Amino acid sequence: MNISSSSHRGVQFEDRCQIPKQKLEMFDNLFGELLPIASIPDMTHLQRVIFVADGAMESTVNETLREQKKDAGTYVMGSHVPEATAVPLEIDNNLDCRIIINANQVHLLDPKRYHPFQLVSSLLEELFHVRIYSTAWKHRGYIYPPLSLPQQERDIFKLCTQLHDEHMVARWKTVVMGSVPLVDVEGGLSIAYPMYGNLVAPMLENASISLKKTIRSGLGSFEKAQLLLIVYRGIFEPLARNAGFQSATPKEELPVENNPGKSAFFQEHVVSFWEQIDKQLERSFKSSLVDMDDAVNEIVKVISTFLDYVEDLYC
Repeated sequence: MNISSSSHRGVQFEDRCQIPKQKLEMFDNLFGELLPIASIPDMTHLQRVIFVADGAMESTVNETLREQKKDAGTYVMGSHVPEATAVPLEIDNNLDCRIIINANQVHLLDPKRYHPFQLVSSLLEELFHVRIYSTAWKHRGYIYPPLSLPQQERDIFKLCTQLHDEHMVARWKTVVMGSVPLVDVEGGLSIAYPMYGNLVAPMLENASISLKKTIRSGLGSFEKAQLLLIVYRGIFEPLARNAGFQSATPKEELPVENNPGKSAFFQEHVVSFWEQIDKQLERSFKSSLVDMDDAVNEIVKVISTFLDYVEDLYC
């Protein structure tokens, strides 16, 4: 593999795809515009941007996670393949964040139009993730839960921090892109409103089927890991991200009604748990993350109760 690297604005750019120099310079200009918007508390926590080929995102994230001694688990992509992902590493008692980007997004840049919606949205989202990781590091001194905790408690904590982070990032990104002209349009730059890419109600219905099948197969260690993945990817991540986008988007700008209430499973079995979680997400957002840890701890309690609930429901 041919890898070249250079330093931009104190952040290392690692090119694994032989991106033309002009394209990297345009990316650097865009990066420089978006970086101050993200308000990362400590810029030393953002170390590197890695450009990878199509199809290499998941393997590169997992390769990157293995650089730290602490077990951070395995990254598994959801139904939506991201164009970029932020990866926090705990190395030598320091936080070292990497942003991994599909190089195809950079290849699309043009000297006259280097603010494409997808790249602006993806890069801004991952910079906001770094903002959260940097804030969490300053608050509690770790990103991944301590190894002294039982495995299931660690897994639930990671799930809850992830859904919290996805909500915050979706909300911040929508506020910024809906108020600051950052996206190429004919004649200049315009505001834009990102949205959740899937319909939530069908996802919830599919999750209920998967939960039933997984629980009734007998919950060994593998099945419990699968159960958590379904609860996160199929239920609470979609709810958290969709709510983040919708809460900051004017109703007239919503192209479709993405209403989880159209799911019978949501109405009968999820809504009361989601309302508790949503309350904690609102608490963290309004406090500008000051109450983040307390909010996440409350979400952990809700998710733990939900897991017991669905096990009883489908046993």
